[in-house]
Amino acid sequence: MKGIVEHHTDTSGFCFCTDDKHIEEIRKEGHINYNVKRAVQLGLPVEKALQMATIQPARCYGLYRLGMIAPGRQADFVILDNVTDLNVVDVYHCGKKIIKDEKAELKPCPPYLKNTVHVSGFSEERLKLKHPGTKARVIQMLEKQIVTKDVLEEVPWIERDGEKYFAPDGEYQKIAVIERHKNTGKMGVGIVKGYGIHGGAIASSVSHDSHNIIVVGDNDRDMAIAVKEMMRTQGGYTLVCNGEIFGFERLRESLSDRYTFQSDSDCEVLLPLYETYGTEMFRMLDAEFACIIYDGKTQEYIAARDPIGIRPLYYGYDKKGIIVFASEAKNLIGLCEKIRPFPPGHYYKDGEFVCYCEITKVDEICQDDLEQVCANIREKLVTGIEKRLVADAKVGFLLSGGLDSSLVCAVAARKSKTPIRTFAIGMQKDAIDLKYAKEVADYIGSEHTEVIITKEDVLSALEDVIGLLGTFDITTIRASIGMYLVCKAIHEQTDIRVLLTGEISDELFGYKYTDFAPSAQAFQKESEKRVRELHMYDVLRADRCISVNSLEARVPFGDLDFVRYVMAIDPEKKQNVYRKGKYLLRHAFEKGDYLPEHILWREKAAFSDAVGHSMVDDLKEYADTCYTEEAFEKERQKYTYAQPFTKESLLYREIFEKYYPGQAEMIAGFWMPNQEWEGCDVTDPSARVLANYGASGE
Repeated sequence: MKGIVEHHTDTSGFCFCTDDKHIEEIRKEGHINYNVKRAVQLGLPVEKALQMATIQPARCYGLYRLGMIAPGRQADFVILDNVTDLNVVDVYHCGKKIIKDEKAELKPCPPYLKNTVHVSGFSEERLKLKHPGTKARVIQMLEKQIVTKDVLEEVPWIERDGEKYFAPDGEYQKIAVIERHKNTGKMGVGIVKGYGIHGGAIASSVSHDSHNIIVVGDNDRDMAIAVKEMMRTQGGYTLVCNGEIFGFERLRESLSDRYTFQSDSDCEVLLPLYETYGTEMFRMLDAEFACIIYDGKTQEYIAARDPIGIRPLYYGYDKKGIIVFASEAKNLIGLCEKIRPFPPGHYYKDGEFVCYCEITKVDEICQDDLEQVCANIREKLVTGIEKRLVADAKVGFLLSGGLDSSLVCAVAARKSKTPIRTFAIGMQKDAIDLKYAKEVADYIGSEHTEVIITKEDVLSALEDVIGLLGTFDITTIRASIGMYLVCKAIHEQTDIRVLLTGEISDELFGYKYTDFAPSAQAFQKESEKRVRELHMYDVLRADRCISVNSLEARVPFGDLDFVRYVMAIDPEKKQNVYRKGKYLLRHAFEKGDYLPEHILWREKAAFSDAVGHSMVDDLKEYADTCYTEEAFEKERQKYTYAQPFTKESLLYREIFEKYYPGQAEMIAGFWMPNQEWEGCDVTDPSARVLANYGASGE
């Protein structure tokens, strides 16, 4: 408009529009009236501005009954208070004055406006994209810009059936455009860089200018689901994610008298639940979730996270003091001065965090005898595993050969009509877990895969792992390297999309170091602390390593009913007075031939050690080459919060600061044994340094 005024351009062929203007901006600023005001402010004569808003668009679109006041024309007009400010006083439609705040009569939308998505021949198979064999053309997104860049780059790929296919990862995603107007069956598939989606897909038919269906995702399954949902709903937006709500069928049934469900998605219950129960809905969810709900009536956002924090969620405040949420901390870098993990078991509403579930709180100690306790543990864990076997995608299992993952696999194998698929990882030369995992796999009859890694694999993955985790914690990083590499192999080499793991058992039943607890009360207090902080350590590891590889993590030991029960067991029974850690869990499955006896009673070995003692040794050795003693003392002094205390911890902290500068307080500190207990005042988190390590390394 400024150019039109400055160059005295003839405006008779121009008209105003609000194309691509966000609905919230229209609500706050106005519609065409805003355009008229701004044009006059920029120097356009008022009569020309009014013509561009009335008669000229009517002529352009052949709307001959509109645009002016005259005989035979529709009497649509506004009354202004003056021709300077152009404030609308009254509005008339068809000669009738529109009363402010009058409830409008909404007529049914005609069918021809609803049924506009016509797609034939679509299938998930058509989303496959063969690798060109050379560098591939990539649509590179530019931060904060609407334009993109066409680049040639090496992209990740996998080989299946003798063919190489593009394989989305954290940096590269797949994009598809599907013709939806004339049922031609045409579609194009390409590669986009920088979209940043993990574990899902987004589809839209509101895509400038053709308004075909465009879908972006990191896996074909979710992309196909999004497109099919778009076909069902006849356009709009569709988001497909990995959130899982267990027992949603029961919730659907309770809402069926007031809501007609349109899909089999578990997530569809969320909005009806919110409309019916408000924030009380979060107490009703048996789920691993993080969600944000926009309430259109109150124009406010409500955020919430599951009681354990299995699904990630972060928040911070921007420069204007407005709260900002993200599923990954890295997405808040540059937006918020300080980033914090969203507290598990809380929801955010009206500027406050409200605790709806404190999962570690025990109102009454369980007085069941030992045998009843163990029977309940078995029953509740089996139920928790069964819940998580229900999936519309192929399910796999991480199997270390330790007690926890072995029990999950053993129960699942009994419940499955076909052999389950298990995966184990270990170092090339000293993998403790591999032999035990193979024994378990043979015993339960699973289809088993071993992933072998080397020192080079470990060191190459180190920075990527720290970047995706958003932590400097030693034990979390050590354990994550193996998990990340095995999940990467699963994603690249199989069609598995859901993984069950054995996390959280240690926090409930005890680690090697909790053998040193001075009392039952001290054991319970330590367990409460570890469960509350799970989302910063083991659960963070499990979610990030799995999700970044486009897989969905499910954690049976995190079943809410199971956790509540175990937390309520008399700590006198949970404390190791049996000369064997996790006695209750072992005894619970002693009958029934779930596992070989020597596996059931195998000594605990930390995952990072069991992958191979050499892995941790290699990491320490590499860190030692990065700093002299003098440089180490100097560099670690830069950090006052969670100050590094070994060369390894300094290395991890410096990589962390590269990706998350000044955000160390996202993590409560280093995961270490309780150094206040006798026998636990150690300088390394590995159980190897404890006096009771015993046969754990065998």
